[in-house]
Amino acid sequence: FQELDPAVRRRFERRGYVPLPDEEARLTLLKLHLGSTPHSLSEQQLRALSRRTAGLSGADLSVLVRDALMAPLRELQSATHFRQLTDGCWAPCKPSERGAKKLSLLEVPAQ
Repeated sequence: FQELDPAVRRRFERRGYVPLPDEEARLTLLKLHLGSTPHSLSEQQLRALSRRTAGLSGADLSVLVRDALMAPLRELQSATHFRQLTDGCWAPCKPSERGAKKLSLLEVPAQ
């Protein structure tokens, strides 16, 4: 490779090796990707998650968090029944639950 003309060498894509993140780096990446999004994960649960994600890259962790953050929206979109809570909000529920109304997400009354 060194024998090639410098102008030819510049045309090759440069690649560098970036090692997979260790447990502490994965914890930092998980927190970074969660950002200010409200969640119920404790520090202990985040640490357990960082241990269980050994072998994942930073990009993999980004996809994991993004997918997890979208889960509630997917649940709402696929719900066929909703019930009104005591505070007036609507929540998805099973058709057999007391107070269940057959509604799509777009049919849920706005507050």
